[in-house]
Amino acid sequence: MGKEHRANEKDFTRERKLDFRTVAILILQKSVKSLSCKLNEFFGHVEDGATAGAFTQARAKFNSEFFKNLNRRSYAEGWYSDGDYKRYKGYRLLAVDGTKIRLPDSSSVRNEFGTIKIKNQYEERDYTGGQGSVMYDVLNECVIDSEIVPSKTGEIELAKRHFEFCQSGDLVMFDRGYAGYLVFAIMVSQGIDFVCRCSKTAFKVVEEFLASDAKDRIITLTPCDDIRREVAEKGLPSSIQIRLVKVVLPNGEIEVLATSLLDKKKHPRSDFKNLYNMRWGIETFYARIKNNLSLENFSGRTAEAVKQDFYATMLIANIESELTGEIDDELENRTGDNKYQYKVSKTVSYNSIKDKLFELLMYSKDESDVLIKQIQDLFRKNTVPIRPERSAPRDFTPRRSLHYQKRLKKIVF
Repeated sequence: MGKEHRANEKDFTRERKLDFRTVAILILQKSVKSLSCKLNEFFGHVEDGATAGAFTQARAKFNSEFFKNLNRRSYAEGWYSDGDYKRYKGYRLLAVDGTKIRLPDSSSVRNEFGTIKIKNQYEERDYTGGQGSVMYDVLNECVIDSEIVPSKTGEIELAKRHFEFCQSGDLVMFDRGYAGYLVFAIMVSQGIDFVCRCSKTAFKVVEEFLASDAKDRIITLTPCDDIRREVAEKGLPSSIQIRLVKVVLPNGEIEVLATSLLDKKKHPRSDFKNLYNMRWGIETFYARIKNNLSLENFSGRTAEAVKQDFYATMLIANIESELTGEIDDELENRTGDNKYQYKVSKTVSYNSIKDKLFELLMYSKDESDVLIKQIQDLFRKNTVPIRPERSAPRDFTPRRSLHYQKRLKKIVF
């Protein structure tokens, strides 16, 4: 345990029931149950219990950077060390996207993260919230880098931070909010390829491309006057070549993708619809951590507790991907008369990992290997079909949402 993961160098130096490792496991096991109930269950298996107040004081000594750094060291770096991971045409396929996160309404949280204005046909008000952002490997379901920051922080600024963890041989996908010369030029200067959806007004050349009969065109892009000085100060190229590709959606609408993949033989236009559709993996990732892992149901009301829960959730998601990846590969390669391919149920996998986390982290290696095999056998028996053609229209009303939360939603942990 490094000193950088304690609020004070004297913290966690005495023998306590709530030592550094125990506090880390309890944060990782975050439950939607009351804190007292969770502590009673946890210490019922090891020794005399601890109070909710004692845990609150102990976690205040704990630095959330522990989970962030462990995630980067174990997964952002360690996952790929042996070269045995899924690729798209040789690329590590990444997606970058942000999300607004509702936070506990306390002075500590509000002072650090700020507020977000909500305005729709039902209400108009402010709520305490932060800005989350993730760089996600959509094929290997791995969080490469993640951030939770004040709500006013822009998504593009966060994307630039993620670029530090990109490498040659990456292909990064963005939604239209990231389309801009600065983002494209940074990636080109670093030798990182990208695919980005563009709005009709993102660049003048996009408007001209949409109005033309062309379906695939390589163009030269230059910065507008507003950012020309910034481009020069950052040492970025004064012009870049990108490729514009038209993609027809199922509803007949035309989307424009901007990409650095200029080789039309290696990357024909017909590839891009399916390629960009893979970006949806980051959207389903956000859905899982907010629904299955109840990200926004935080276990503390301080800014540090929020960051602990956020980065611990990213680590849990990566642990789950590591344990289910081998089983999902088996299911994908399985032949038979099934109409659909199958994969491990996320509900079962998250529940199992949360439930057995203490044993996974505290047992000896031999004991942990036996437990992992037992867990993976359970995964094989609990699978769900993948229906790639399936889509559901968005249909939201406050009443429907309340009905779902009170009567339909199944709690994972």
